[in-house]
Amino acid sequence: MMREGALIFLLTAAACSSSTRETQAADGVVLRAAFAPAVLIAGDSAGATMSVYVVVENHGTADTLDAIATPIAARAEVHAEMQHDGMSMMMPAHAIEVPSHGVLRLLPGVQHIMLDTLSLFPRAGDTIVLTLRWRHAGAVTVSVPVIPYAAVDSATHAAAAQRPGQ
Repeated sequence: MMREGALIFLLTAAACSSSTRETQAADGVVLRAAFAPAVLIAGDSAGATMSVYVVVENHGTADTLDAIATPIAARAEVHAEMQHDGMSMMMPAHAIEVPSHGVLRLLPGVQHIMLDTLSLFPRAGDTIVLTLRWRHAGAVTVSVPVIPYAAVDSATHAAAAQRPGQ
């Protein structure tokens, strides 16, 4: 019942928000081509995580991502590939900045938004809602389609090909 109630909330919120293809803040931050691979659960689901990918365009002054929130996870943060003890691994990134008139691509293998300790497990076809809070632009809410893992490569190529203003 909790999963059904949460999904009704998420789908209702998605229907009331802007397009999943583009959401814009008052101060020039535009989110495009957002997607999230469906969660694959095997065994105990406690502490399950989910990745979200999006292209961020900044048409205003330089800005810093201060926080990310979603009703389906206890924590949301950007992870980036970093070196730790001589090994390359994904770790929480701090002070994510997008320069004035710059583009930040949060895509597989580079950087992504990690949703940690999920309260439900979205399936392909569902929509999740994220709010990214920027230091200057303020809160930007985006509806993110959940896609099957088989579609991740094509979604990644489409997002990587996004050019500012497309």
